Amino acid sequence: MNGRHAKLPSQRDTESVAKKIRGAFRAIFRRRGRTFFEHGHWWVEDDDGRHYDAVDAVRGRSVNGFDFEEVG
Repeated sequence: MNGRHAKLPSQRDTESVAKKIRGAFRAIFRRRGRTFFEHGHWWVEDDDGRHYDAVDAVRGRSVNGFDFEEVG
């Protein structure tokens, strides 16, 4: 790859990734969240003001290739 590294989905700033993250968040938490891309990856803020880091995942409760870690 000529010294370049492929980006993980959570590091791609595209609307299609944002939609997948919103869908995964709704499926896991049963509520909506606002997505935003900052510091090189995606975040979600829920209606209660809690923030979650969107992480790439393939096991456990992951949906659409994503899971979430609450940050405080």
